[in-house]
Amino acid sequence: MDIYERALKVVQKWRTVNCVTNAESEAVIQSLKSLITDALRELEAEINCTDVVRQDALMKYDPVDGSENPYPSSAKQYRSYHGKVAWLHNPWTGEKRNPLDIGSDVFGLLISNSRD
Repeated sequence: MDIYERALKVVQKWRTVNCVTNAESEAVIQSLKSLITDALRELEAEINCTDVVRQDALMKYDPVDGSENPYPSSAKQYRSYHGKVAWLHNPWTGEKRNPLDIGSDVFGLLISNSRD
C-alpha cells in the first residue's frame, strides 16, 4: 500500500467519524496529496544530493569483516558484487561501527570517506 492509499484510508475514517460531506473530504484528500507529494520531492532532492556523502575513495578495509584489501575496493562495486550485506566496519578506517548506526544504515550508505 503506497502513501497515498494510506492517506486515503485515514481520510475515509475521518469522514466517517466526523460526518463530513464527500466534497469536504475530497478537498482534504487533495490537500494531503499535495503535501505528501511536496514532502517526497524535497526528501528525494536531499537523498540525491551528491555532496551529502562521499564514497569515491577506494576502501582500505572490508566493510563486513574489517580485513584489509577488500574485493572489490570501490564502495559502489562492492555493493554490486556482494549484494545486500551489513556493513559492520567503516571501510576507510577499519573501525567497528556503532550498533545504532548499523541499525539505521545497514548497508553503509551514509558512511563518508572524507576526513572532515
